[in-house]
Amino acid sequence: MTNKAILSTVMLMVLVEAAPAQYAGWQYRGSIYLLTTPEAANLPASASEEGFPLLVRLQKEFFDFGQAKSKGEDIRFSTGSGTPLAYQIEQWDAAKGTASIWVRIPTIKGNARQEIRMYWGRADAASQSSGPAVFNDSNGYLSVWHMNDSVKDELGTVTSTDVGTTVSARMIGPGRRFAQGQGIFCGENITTYPSGASPSASEAWFRAEKVNTDILAWGNEGGGSGSKVRMRLASPPHIAVDSDFADVKGQSTLPMSQWIHVVHTYHRGDSMVYVNGRLDGATEPILAIKKPARMWIGGWYDNYSFVGDIDEVRISKVARSADWIRLQYENQKPMQTLTGPVVQPGSAFSASQTQMTVLEGKTATVSARAGGAQKIYWILKTGNQETVAAVDRRSFTFDAGRVVGDKSLVLQFKAIYADEIKTWDIPITIKEDVPEPVFTLLRTGRFKASDPAHPNWRWYGYYEQWDRPDPAQVVKEVNWDLWLGPAPKIPWNERHFWHWRCYWAYGTGYAGDLLSHEMDFVQYVLGHGIPDNCCCGGLISQLRDDREVPDTWVATYQFEKLGRTVAFTGSMNTSVRQPVEICGRDATLRFDDIAHNVTTFEILPERHNRRTNLPKGYEQGKTPSQPNHMVDWVNCIQSRGTPKCSTDEAFIETATFLMSLVSYQERRVVRWDAAREEIV
Repeated sequence: MTNKAILSTVMLMVLVEAAPAQYAGWQYRGSIYLLTTPEAANLPASASEEGFPLLVRLQKEFFDFGQAKSKGEDIRFSTGSGTPLAYQIEQWDAAKGTASIWVRIPTIKGNARQEIRMYWGRADAASQSSGPAVFNDSNGYLSVWHMNDSVKDELGTVTSTDVGTTVSARMIGPGRRFAQGQGIFCGENITTYPSGASPSASEAWFRAEKVNTDILAWGNEGGGSGSKVRMRLASPPHIAVDSDFADVKGQSTLPMSQWIHVVHTYHRGDSMVYVNGRLDGATEPILAIKKPARMWIGGWYDNYSFVGDIDEVRISKVARSADWIRLQYENQKPMQTLTGPVVQPGSAFSASQTQMTVLEGKTATVSARAGGAQKIYWILKTGNQETVAAVDRRSFTFDAGRVVGDKSLVLQFKAIYADEIKTWDIPITIKEDVPEPVFTLLRTGRFKASDPAHPNWRWYGYYEQWDRPDPAQVVKEVNWDLWLGPAPKIPWNERHFWHWRCYWAYGTGYAGDLLSHEMDFVQYVLGHGIPDNCCCGGLISQLRDDREVPDTWVATYQFEKLGRTVAFTGSMNTSVRQPVEICGRDATLRFDDIAHNVTTFEILPERHNRRTNLPKGYEQGKTPSQPNHMVDWVNCIQSRGTPKCSTDEAFIETATFLMSLVSYQERRVVRWDAAREEIV
């Protein structure tokens, strides 16, 4: 049996019924069905949504792009009875055979099947694509960003300024890539957005690579309780909408580096967060947003913190219903369930294979026919688990991947018809074909097997503190030139070997060894990014020998635009730890330890803070434990995910502690030049 078996098909549009009069000049017509029945989007029969912007994705397997004009100018849509429908072409790529089109549907009913018709094939037709015709005041939209090649609000409500973002892999059409310090400024005198406690909805698709970042935000900082809608990805990864003590947060821990749809709604004291179409958090605060408003995408007050991709950002003057939000997610997600392909002629139902054997690491392609089907699924079935692998495709390429031992599963081709559901099961056997690697440990050992209470960790203290191996043994075992690396070449020096942290030739001293951990923690909690300036001093106050690195380190950082200061103090002269404190206007957040040793915190309100509902703090065990950096890194090697401390996060923390090092060594205040990414 071959690994690839492709059953060729011929696309043929047969128009039997006469087209409505206004479309008589179009050569081709096809039907697309909206399915809210249980086997599709599964919307309750009581649901009814009006003015819904439906996403129609066209693929070359079901639509012949050669029959339409080069940019889709002749495309038209109507209801099943022929009433024209407004539409907007977001993306049209005839060469690749893909298109993304928004079509405004008058009414979508629950547990129903609705037909819309598409017309194409008229050489003299001019485009009627219009964003404002699909998204406008009548269906509650104030601003819509498709985040494609041109960053703009489709309704023209605000003027957008792109601050360095780039076109990226899309969720729907093209999207935008945000690196650290990049974002979109949407204005600071917005008078048309909801104010006071008016209803609103804010939404976006995002794929994040770091936490404690802003996805989108509008309103005002410092305007009192309920003054803004600041949608953040907090830590551990979850949605948190910051509204200045009128907050709401999601309950789910979210995966990193995956596309996620998030919606925040507010109406009459109900603040809700929806993640991937489902309610994820709710509170009952009172918003009090003042006019005019400001807005940013990927940041807040020009502090662009988001790293990853963002697509399809929308602000509405209405609080979208749970059914509307569910429809959006089911319609827009990659394995969407709301619409089917352009219905093909005929009634033939078959697949090119009845069973397959695929070697490990190889692929096999199956093609199929489903004439007259309103919706198509490819499903992988392993034991009791079913996974939708593709939708609305006439072929599917199965990737066997890696296995240990032979593995069996079933590939199911499933088609939804007007009056029945048809399935075609293809049993698959994956044959193991790649030998598992064999690892051999060539050498083990250490300089000494010490008492666990006295580990061989050489810090800044007295080198006589612990027993050491025989120096002659060390000299024999160590390749001194290799150990020195790019450092200045010097004769063997036992103190430099054991206490390399005390000399600038080998490290960054207190800045890289200890301040980095503390700032990592602060950055993880606050997500402020690289500070604007730093002033640092250090002193060798107690351990007076030949060391170069201070045992006392004091660094002060300022985030000028945010009006915030971070102060770090550290000394080797005491064993008393000074836990991290975050001091705000209304309360202080005090942690019980430092860096990764933190287990609890408490909230200490200021005297003027009259709130009685402040939580007292946090006790260990209230949330699932998180892996440490090393375990997280190993897990990401296996999963191909992004570590919590990603390369972007590491860049921020490295630049931050190096600012203190340069400040100390050059005895001056240093600044961070974000444009040049340099310490100046």
